[in-house]
Amino acid sequence: MLKPYLHLWFVLCCALCMHNIAQAKEALVVSTLQALKLNDGTKVMLDGYIVTQLNSEEYTFQDNTGLMSIQIGYDKWIGTSWQPSQKVRIVGYVNKYSSRTKIDVELLILLD
Repeated sequence: MLKPYLHLWFVLCCALCMHNIAQAKEALVVSTLQALKLNDGTKVMLDGYIVTQLNSEEYTFQDNTGLMSIQIGYDKWIGTSWQPSQKVRIVGYVNKYSSRTKIDVELLILLD
């Protein structure tokens, strides 16, 4: 009874994985310091740590060049159990508004 559903689940997971790989390949690999200087809408990839949660979807991200705000929607956390000591890779878009710059995260990968 479950066998057809397992096949569908496998196909969906493979499709999602391929989509995520394609997303990551299009992004510029940058540091926090570099990301803060990029234009609005630039697609980026950063490796570092999510150090604090500021509100329901906003977090502080840190790498060896500095700190910045990132926004991660609830749907990006599905199946993920995160700890501040875990290194992560984020792929998203630079979002500049007023005097603030943040990354709107499209893909979150735990590296550790």
